[in-house]
Amino acid sequence: MGNRGRRVLAAVAAGAMAGGLGLAGASAPRAAGALGGLAGGAAVRGMQLWVSRYSGVAAAVAAGPDGKTVFVTGTSATIAYQAGTGARLWARRGTAVALAVSPRGGRVFVTGNSSGAGRGGVATVAYRAATGALLWAAHYHGPRGEAVSSMALSPDGATVFITGVSRDAAAHADYVTVAYRAATGAPLWTRFYNGPGTGFDAAASVAVSPSGTTVFITGTSSRSGKGASRNLDYATVAYRAATGARLWVSRYNGPGNSSDEATSVTASPSGRTVFVTGSSVHSGGPSGNHDWATVAYRAATGARLWTRRYNGPGKGEDSASAVAAGPGGRTVFVTGTSFGGAASDDDWATIAYSAATGAQRWARRHNGPVSSEDGASALALSPDGTTVYVTGTSLLDDRENRDRPSEYVTIAYRAATGTRLWARHYRNNSTDQAGAVAVAVSPAGAVFVTGSSTNAHGDFDYATIAYSR
Repeated sequence: MGNRGRRVLAAVAAGAMAGGLGLAGASAPRAAGALGGLAGGAAVRGMQLWVSRYSGVAAAVAAGPDGKTVFVTGTSATIAYQAGTGARLWARRGTAVALAVSPRGGRVFVTGNSSGAGRGGVATVAYRAATGALLWAAHYHGPRGEAVSSMALSPDGATVFITGVSRDAAAHADYVTVAYRAATGAPLWTRFYNGPGTGFDAAASVAVSPSGTTVFITGTSSRSGKGASRNLDYATVAYRAATGARLWVSRYNGPGNSSDEATSVTASPSGRTVFVTGSSVHSGGPSGNHDWATVAYRAATGARLWTRRYNGPGKGEDSASAVAAGPGGRTVFVTGTSFGGAASDDDWATIAYSAATGAQRWARRHNGPVSSEDGASALALSPDGTTVYVTGTSLLDDRENRDRPSEYVTIAYRAATGTRLWARHYRNNSTDQAGAVAVAVSPAGAVFVTGSSTNAHGDFDYATIAYSR
């Protein structure tokens, strides 16, 4: 996505990373509203069920395992909504960037950056899912400050893992990963990764193997101290979940021998394979242009199994944002932003690969209504693996101004073929600067999308939407 088109999504991300994770009690929203849910009868696929708004910039959404509740977090609060109607159940103030729900649905965990100690750190908090009651809060502080990027739970719900960036006494940025006991918040272990460049190392994403025995971290790591912005690799690290013992590190340096930045990691349902995606400078093209690069590793050893790159039809800047493995284990899905050429500018792209070989099964692109800048930010799969849901943002004006309107776009694809099943758009008003950042699927048959949307005063709200699946 070009610099202009990144503005809305960058504002969302920057807002989610700013400020501190407060531990205050409930606070009434300054701007909220909901549409009624469907009253009986079977829902039409992709029908909007409700919209709920709350002042702030949303960062993450997760559905409760029983399908009755959906949780949203971001720059102002963590909120629980009734999944069927969008009625707010509780809200707890504080800034967070990531969210997870325990497998049995009893607890909600959020993590975010905290300035409470004066030098910057990370706060991780557990709430009772039914009431929002604070169960525990844990803080991590390093020598020169931290920033958290991602959170995951073990499959049994016993351990919380967070990852991000920690600066040492010399101000070098390293990966930092912390494991907490989910019941109490007691820290179990903390591990760092400093790449061979001993310079910039920033973790972006964490995933846990289905067996719960291994934790996988991916991100961006300098391979030399010179020209750091041009000497970055993917670096994926595996740790033993129980002890934090490092099992392996695998790095990926693309054909451009320049900047390679991993954004997302996931494990296959069998636990035998780890998939990583992001952006990687290609060879032979204009300086600085990236392709998608998706890499599969053997989970036990970190040995690379296959690599697949995607350079969109415009042969320009392409950046993958998310990867997910199908529950059947046969297919892995990647989505992100891809330059389509002068006529369409930045588009979405979503690709399905064979999990075993990396062979492309299908690829689908989305160009917004005015062929301006469009970006996909997240994807999720239905529990049965038959449908892929992708969400993101489309700009609605191709003029060169800072306040171009934009909208959420959410698309459902048939997982086996890539056939588009439905597409839905959302904006609050004609001048809305809306950007969707996260999507979750409920086992009860709803798709939840969240992000940010401007209100009548020009301020950002969370706007959380439920669609029938």
